[in-house]
Amino acid sequence: MSFGRQLTTQVLSAGFMLAAALSIAGCQTMSSTGNMEAVKRSWEHGMHRIPLTSLRAGQFYGLTEIRDNPQNWYKQVAHSKLKSGTKLPAVIYLHGCAGNTAGRAWATKFNEMGYAFFAPDSLARPRRSRCGSGMMKSVRIPMRLEELGYALQQLRKADWIDQDQIILMGSSEGAQAASAYDGRGVAAIVVSASDCRFSGGSPNAPADVPVLNMVGGLDLRGGGMGCSITRTVGGSIALRIKDAGHKLPSFPRAREELERFLATCCGYKSTNATAANGADVPIKGDDITIGQSVTRKVPAVTEPAISNQWVNFGLQIKNGHVYRITATGSWTTNSEICGWSGPDGGLGPCSTPRLIYRDVDSSYSALIAKIGNGPAFLVGSGIVFTADRTGNLFFRMNDSYGTFDNNEGSVTVKMALISSP
Repeated sequence: MSFGRQLTTQVLSAGFMLAAALSIAGCQTMSSTGNMEAVKRSWEHGMHRIPLTSLRAGQFYGLTEIRDNPQNWYKQVAHSKLKSGTKLPAVIYLHGCAGNTAGRAWATKFNEMGYAFFAPDSLARPRRSRCGSGMMKSVRIPMRLEELGYALQQLRKADWIDQDQIILMGSSEGAQAASAYDGRGVAAIVVSASDCRFSGGSPNAPADVPVLNMVGGLDLRGGGMGCSITRTVGGSIALRIKDAGHKLPSFPRAREELERFLATCCGYKSTNATAANGADVPIKGDDITIGQSVTRKVPAVTEPAISNQWVNFGLQIKNGHVYRITATGSWTTNSEICGWSGPDGGLGPCSTPRLIYRDVDSSYSALIAKIGNGPAFLVGSGIVFTADRTGNLFFRMNDSYGTFDNNEGSVTVKMALISSP
């Protein structure tokens, strides 16, 4: 759908019809609930991120411009944040009833794949019911579809978004809304941790819209049962991931199937710029010169989870050389207790000392490093240091040995040589 055309969203399912008229060219948007300000709030207070590779030097991947400048955020982002000529595919993510917890991990994954990520926050608006099946069909799905419609309207304004490559993804409650959506204006739909029960067991999108459905075999919320996907266009498929639960982004196969689906349906091409173990391209110290930098991903847990979890960065550090490390991203040692954090670590119970062995006396979820078999040291979101020895550089999350199996997420680490003796 091109700019200036009117986008009308009509969602039909067995028990309800939602009509929300969204004008792209102009100025009026009508909410079926009569509270358009609440719909806008869900958009402005959402989690919105763009890939690090699309940023100009010194810019942050989070789009705070959406809240700070809601009328012209897309112009501000293009003018001050994006590299010239940037054209990004995008995903609109509808979170589950508990909020954007899984969304953080999916945001990291999509950003690594080169997608802009937009996740409205439904909990930023008044909700009569939060979780459970009550009022799902009559109230909550229509609310989520309003949020989707407004997000689509906003993305249509941005000429740096590839309008033919907008993906809709939903998780849990958000996936129920995604399966109820009629498919207009999106290239493909990903229905995660959902059985499509509120849209009759199958997605409502037309047969020419590719759909990926993923559900965990151990997902107690849906009994491990997914949607009925009879279409085959664009690699459409329903997958039951045997050992997975409700939180799919922490399972490697879910991330791999997402890549495979987007490659088939939408032309996504993996650049292999970062490997899961951070060692895709071995780089020796002689290969990096002053001013150069190397970027790798450091996962919160490798597969399979091993006791020490040190990730080889693939770069040899040299004694006496001065380096700068910066890190961005989000991960968690335990999403139920600690919540998610950046590389500086979390707050609350996971930031206080405990009588459990750790390499560095700091937050459990902080980024740490070591050179060869030397002592570990705190990195957090960034440091400048002089190497006291020569050896390979390793990173990992500051967590207790043997407790990495419930970790999720990753951080992206950038290493630069500042000076040499």
